[in-house]
Amino acid sequence: MKRITIIASAFALVIALAGCAAPSAPSSSSASMPASDVSASASSESSSATPAIAWKSAKSAAEAAKGAGFETFGAFSKIEVNDTKFKSPKFSYVEGLAQALYESGAMALDLRKADSKHASSLSDRDKAEFANTWTKTIDGTEVTCYGPARGAATLITWTVDKAQFGTTFQGLGGEEVTMNEEEVANIVKAVKKAETPAADDKSDKSEDKAKSDSDDIFISEDAAKDAAIGYVNAGVPDSAEAELKIGGDAPHYDVTLVYDGDTQVIQVDAYTGDVWGTPESRTEAPANDDSDDDSDDDSDEGNDGVLAEEEAIDIAEQTSGGEYTDSELVDTDEHGRCWRVTTEDENGNVDSYYVDSEGNAYNTDFE
Repeated sequence: MKRITIIASAFALVIALAGCAAPSAPSSSSASMPASDVSASASSESSSATPAIAWKSAKSAAEAAKGAGFETFGAFSKIEVNDTKFKSPKFSYVEGLAQALYESGAMALDLRKADSKHASSLSDRDKAEFANTWTKTIDGTEVTCYGPARGAATLITWTVDKAQFGTTFQGLGGEEVTMNEEEVANIVKAVKKAETPAADDKSDKSEDKAKSDSDDIFISEDAAKDAAIGYVNAGVPDSAEAELKIGGDAPHYDVTLVYDGDTQVIQVDAYTGDVWGTPESRTEAPANDDSDDDSDDDSDEGNDGVLAEEEAIDIAEQTSGGEYTDSELVDTDEHGRCWRVTTEDENGNVDSYYVDSEGNAYNTDFE
């Protein structure tokens, strides 16, 4: 009887051990979770957000190019898109990627140059979000456009050799704005020009280059004619011709007026429209005439309270990111007596600024 009891107890122990070794049933929560939720959870755990670019500031396009590892960075000094004028960009870079950020009012234009390692960083926008994608060939370069509708681009990208470029146009408040085909072409051509500056020595300011910039920098021929006619004050002439003169003491127009067969030439400042008089009545442009000064010192004394020339040059260089090429004192209608300082960056972009007595710089292109 005692032996039977021992055997029964051993049998019960075996059954208990077998129960402990059996696999446990799934919990009610995991069993009820849909397969899609499980997949989403796994995907969430494995994915990670793309880190923001750790931009480093640069003072100029040349500095941004050097920091990114490029020989050049073709950032244009100014451009107009969607009736908005952009100028004086802020430069930044990381290895393999350079950026020029233009802001005006509530609009922003972002230009980037990248090597193949940073192709996905040509824009902060996702190309997949745009409803339309199309290509356009500009000066032999195929440009890919992305936007809400064909012909209205928010983002454009293109490749030249091994370099990749991208431009994004958008509202700072989140509103969607676009570039038309002409504006896209202007951007690509401006970058191409800045990327391949003329091979001629930049210190040699050719007359052809100055004339090509005259529409943006100088007064028009008609304005020069009006100034000369007003100076003579003899009514409407039989004929009037204006010829731009780049060389000599300063850029100016020679305006030839004919009254009853008599011809006279009046010289008009190409920057300000001030009349210098006839060539016989003067020996040099008033803007360069320092005869009223007691010395050649560029200090404030004798210059009607304007800044020292060296200080004005520093301000213009900091504003443009270029280097000084020329300066002179001029009288302006809006800012009084100023230094007009011309700068040029290593990409060949030329800018001219009025620097007033308080150190404010005004780009003459937008005056």
